[in-house]
Order: sequence, then structure tokens, then C-alpha cells
Amino acid sequence: MAETEATISTPEDATVETETATDELVEDTNTSDDAPETDTSTAETKTDGEQTQGDTQPPEQKLYAGKYSSIEELEKGYGELNKAFTQANQIKAKYDELLKKQQEQQTLQYEQAKKAGYNSVEEQQIANNVKLAEFNEFWNNLQYLDADSQPTVQQYLTEYYKTGNADFLKAAKSFYSADFLERVAIGKKDYESQLKNELTTKRNEIKSKQTAELAETIRTDYAEFLSDINENTGKAKALKAFCDADFIQSKDDMKTFVEIYGEMETFIKAAAIKEYEAQKAIEKTKQAAQIQSDAGIISPEAMPTIEQLEKMSQEDYNKAVAKYGTQKLFSQKV
Repeated sequence: MAETEATISTPEDATVETETATDELVEDTNTSDDAPETDTSTAETKTDGEQTQGDTQPPEQKLYAGKYSSIEELEKGYGELNKAFTQANQIKAKYDELLKKQQEQQTLQYEQAKKAGYNSVEEQQIANNVKLAEFNEFWNNLQYLDADSQPTVQQYLTEYYKTGNADFLKAAKSFYSADFLERVAIGKKDYESQLKNELTTKRNEIKSKQTAELAETIRTDYAEFLSDINENTGKAKALKAFCDADFIQSKDDMKTFVEIYGEMETFIKAAAIKEYEAQKAIEKTKQAAQIQSDAGIISPEAMPTIEQLEKMSQEDYNKAVAKYGTQKLFSQKV
């Protein structure tokens, strides 16, 4: 890249010409008696005025915006500033556009990889690298084939490279020896395993780094929420379950978990309150039934005694007779 010399132009210094007006004092040498008397006090006052005017300091030069000596310089300075801002905005716009294109390209590559039967773009790249390495093995060993076969095999390999059609590669393979084909197959498999291991290692490194960064973010941003994690067994189990299922992989995922847990906690509290209220209602009902039983009303748990039968209303008495029979009721010992 050629270096460009930037020439910074500065305004020329303005030359201020100051004209000094000299007042000539005309001395009157007329000494006749008719000459008017000189006013001494006036002359002295004038002399003092001239002395004061000579001692006055020149006024300070006015600066615009604290640094520019003229309106023109001020306008020029702000023009350069606006130009810099415009260039910065243009650079940012280009960066945003480039980032958008990259994201679109990544999305397109992922869709193409899925369509081709791969789980990720990286897996498709591994497959392509393996195919290229295999092609290079056949191409680099063309010279070991007989001279008559070389042009035909070269044509097959060229078409395979251009189109990706495996039929051309299959046709080219028919000209190589079985031992060579076996060596290429083994090398291909080993190279594929190497690339997959490298990809796994890279992914684990990235995941470990992201996990550490996420853990630090959670500890910092959700310190209050996690303050009781050691005592709150339910919260600890819920958080562990979400992490084990890989549901929390970002700060936004943690925010979602906190919201979900809050809703769960609210539901659990509401259910506990309802259960408590239901239990209290049951106990109250039992107490009322016991009170009624003591007052002479038939208890659902036991046959009424003779004393209870004597205190019953006619309706309750008829119910007791219908349920237990007269003989059984009155065969009780008093």
C-alpha cells in the first residue's frame, strides 16, 4: 500500500498594521502683552491624558470556540470535524454491512450443509478436505501409470475436480493398482479421524472458555438470586437439571431460568397455601362432626348408645333404626 503524505495547511498569520498618529504641538512664541494667557491647568490636564493613553495595554484577541481567531477558522475547524464524523459513520456502516453479509453467508452455508446430510458446516468442511486429499493422491501418482492411460485418467480427475461427480473418480480409480487403492483408503480414513479429533478438541476448548465466562457472568449478575443456593435444595436441584440438559448456555438462558423458577416458586407457594387451607377445613369438619356426635346426632363411625337414642330427634331415631335395627340398638348394655 502506497504511503500518502498528509499536508496540513495552516492559515497565514495576519499582519496587523498599527498607525501611530503624532500630534504636533505648536508652540506660540508671541510674547506681546496682547497675547492671551496660557491656561496652565488645562495644559497639565492634557499632558496627563496623553500619558494615560500611552500606558494603556492593547485589548486581548477574541477567540471563537476557545481556539479560533476568526469566524473563517471556526467554520473550517467545524468542517473538518464534521468530515471526520461522516467518515466514521461511513466506516461503521460498511462494518455493519459486512457483518450482516457474513451472518447471511454463515446461515446459507449451514443450510447447504444440512441439505447435503451434515450436522454442521465444520463436518462438511472435513468431508471436503478429505475428498481433496484423496484427489491429490490420485493426481500426484498419475506419473506412475502407463503413458497411454495417463491422458484418460487425467481427464477423469479433472472432471471430478470441476463437478464433484463421484462417477469420474470411480472411473479414474479403475486404472490404479489394488495395493495403491488400499493405501489411499487407509490414509483417507486416518486423515478424517485426525480432522474430527481436531474439531472435537477445538469445540471443547471453545465450550470450556464459554462455560467459564458464563459461570463468572452468572456469579456476578445473579449473585442475589444464588445467595441461598446452598440452603435452598429445590433451587439447587432445578438449576442443576437445567445445566445438565444444556438449557443454560448463555446469559439470556439464565435469565429465562430465573423467570421460570420464579413462576414455579409462586405456583408451589400457592399450592402449599391451598393444601394448608384444605387441611384446616378437613380438621374443622371433623371437629364439627365430633361436636354433633356428642350432642346426640348419629356418628358415622359408631352405633349410637342408649343415651344418645333418648336424646335424638324422631328423624335421627328413624335413621338409626333403619341402619342398625331395633333389636341391635336396644340390646346394648346401659
